[in-house]
Amino acid sequence: MTRMLIVDGNTPLHLLATFRSHLLPKIKDMVGDIKLDLDVVNNQNMSVLGMMRKSGSDQLKQEILKLEESVGPYQYGVVRVNKEPKDNDDDRCRDHEQDEERQKEMEKTKESHLIVAALIVTVTFTAAFTLPGGVIQDGDKEGTAILSKKAAFQAFVITDAIAMVLSLSAIFAHFLMSFGTSTNESVFLVLYGAFSTMMAMGAMVIAFVTGTYAVLTTSLWLAILTTFIGFSFFIPLYFFFRTFEIQIRKQIKAPSFVLFLFYFYFLELLKGFILLNI
Repeated sequence: MTRMLIVDGNTPLHLLATFRSHLLPKIKDMVGDIKLDLDVVNNQNMSVLGMMRKSGSDQLKQEILKLEESVGPYQYGVVRVNKEPKDNDDDRCRDHEQDEERQKEMEKTKESHLIVAALIVTVTFTAAFTLPGGVIQDGDKEGTAILSKKAAFQAFVITDAIAMVLSLSAIFAHFLMSFGTSTNESVFLVLYGAFSTMMAMGAMVIAFVTGTYAVLTTSLWLAILTTFIGFSFFIPLYFFFRTFEIQIRKQIKAPSFVLFLFYFYFLELLKGFILLNI
């Protein structure tokens, strides 16, 4: 046993001396009880006692790696030595569990977002063909909108189209998640879908306000009251966007042009709403 060669002529005692140099006194005490050959040398002409005197952390690491490469993992009772600390394995397991929990949460979030986005698409698509004020029933312009010349009606058509496109974009973002995207990409798509859905809600509110304003020109006070009620929706929406932007920057490195695109849509909707009521 003491003369069995393992790696580069090293016996088990060579390896023990390399791994645990502080056991030198105990090994010396054992010489009187058990016949241990401490003079056998390895391929580097090093005896067991010589290796115990020379052993250090760098040499220990090299010997472990040589043993692992020569013997192989989990063969002949030799336990494979981890090259990385156990803490790193625990951290990886913890990160993996957190990723799985995040994926489950995103799946639930995706389902609720899809329902809201689908409802917005349905409402805006129906509103596009149920025009406020009705259509001309006869003559050369039969089937065209009666209020097509009014600015409020034109704003209604535009914002209704914007709401439908944004909600479809949200549905498309959630559709892309079904192709097995990474966790970081999934987070971005969920946030993109949430932003698009919120923007679609804002556009739908403006479409409602402008549509009612177009048909309530004879009752100005009612039209103005409806306008201010609809406009109040954007107050909590603004603070929501501010909070959501901070969450995006914490979760992922969102491209700046995407945030600019969201703010551009939001500001354009607000500008159109304000100009309409000046």
